[in-house]
Amino acid sequence: QDKVCSICMEVVVQKANPSDRRFGILSSCCHTFCLACIRKWRCTRTFSNTIIKSCPECRVVSEFVIPSVYWVEDQEDKDHLIDLFKSGVSKKACKYFDQGRGSCPFGGKCLYLHAFPDGTRAEPDRPRKQLSSEGNVRFMNSVRLWDFIEEREQRSVPPLPALDDDMAELRELFMQMSGPSHD
Repeated sequence: QDKVCSICMEVVVQKANPSDRRFGILSSCCHTFCLACIRKWRCTRTFSNTIIKSCPECRVVSEFVIPSVYWVEDQEDKDHLIDLFKSGVSKKACKYFDQGRGSCPFGGKCLYLHAFPDGTRAEPDRPRKQLSSEGNVRFMNSVRLWDFIEEREQRSVPPLPALDDDMAELRELFMQMSGPSHD
């Protein structure tokens, strides 16, 4: 169990704080991370959602992180761990859904329980289609203004000319127009 976290480069089971001695096992790859580091990576807002959900090493997207006190090498063991994890969290109430008082941003992909106070389970919202001006279709669980703003900011937009250049051009034009006329 001398597995080293690929982010902090510490042996996970030898970390100073006993509560930090847990692995953050990604569902779709086999790279090693401590739970604290991979959670911090996935919470960053400086990258796109696809990068955040990707392994920092191989960039393979993993939908979730499994906390574990032990490391699994064998795929069969990993699949069993994933099943146990999903089974465990599916019994816990989703903090975003909040028994129907809130809205879960993960929709049908959420692993947590979406149930009302009387115990009846909520049906996940059907994803909505969004057609961009470029003709791309994407499916969304909910439509929020922020989604449109974020998408627009991520598009490559040619930079606007610098304000100083505009001012210099206007100044030069003004000087030409206000100078003495030579008839």
